[in-house]
Amino acid sequence: MIRFLLRHPPDPRPVLIIQASDQDTSTVSLHDFRNFLFVQGCPNGLIFDPHNCHIFRESYTSLKAESIQKDATISTNEVLRKMNRPGTAKPTSVERRIERWVELLTTSWEEAIPDEPEISRHFFSDIIPAATQASVSVKRESAEDAA
Repeated sequence: MIRFLLRHPPDPRPVLIIQASDQDTSTVSLHDFRNFLFVQGCPNGLIFDPHNCHIFRESYTSLKAESIQKDATISTNEVLRKMNRPGTAKPTSVERRIERWVELLTTSWEEAIPDEPEISRHFFSDIIPAATQASVSVKRESAEDAA
């Protein structure tokens, strides 16, 4: 598993956390991710697995972790569509694909976000502003660390 914490210094709190795993996401890991967002004081999160990207947003409906809601689920391949250009080497692991996507998202979001409005609309209000020119820190966790 890999996590990207995006910040806008000098504020130490992340504005977006992106997590990727080559394993399928379970209900438990979605719950844990939401709690991690809450503890970090982060209003936006994306969690990717080989099949889906789950988008979380702070709804500000309470002062508890339940205030962070899953806003949408989109196919991982749909979100990463622009990275599948002919002649471009495609990493096989989701973690490596997301690592390249995060780099694009923070430097040139137009090259990362799909053009289709039914997909891109989920990124415009919070995700793109949070990612643009953000400072990124990376935390890797092996299967042994998670156990």
